[in-house]
Amino acid sequence: MASQSARKRRRLQRAWAAKALPFTAALKAEAAAVPASQYNGIAQQRECIRQMLLRRGAKGASVTELATACAVPSVTKRISELRRQGLDIVSETDSISGPRGVNAAARYVLLEQDSRQGQLDLRLA
Repeated sequence: MASQSARKRRRLQRAWAAKALPFTAALKAEAAAVPASQYNGIAQQRECIRQMLLRRGAKGASVTELATACAVPSVTKRISELRRQGLDIVSETDSISGPRGVNAAARYVLLEQDSRQGQLDLRLA
């Protein structure tokens, strides 16, 4: 399975490079930080996205960054599934300038949970 994952990752990288989308050294490092075994299934893709959003904090990650670093063909589906699991993920509009002008792209940010108070139970006994 790992060889299929590696081929899939290389194919995505070539596709992004052919479209002249930025694939920076930082993204390469993030992609290398996640073991190839995590690219096998949908659950692993969701976990990779969740981990990347946690690492990025308030900066968040764009669709292109998530698709490239996590080898996810459909980032919006995985984000939707994570939201249904209860994660508080907000999307922001990001302007990206490229060779063809300025384009709008989604940037996802995972809002931090405030765990200082824990779960409050306000039911009367």
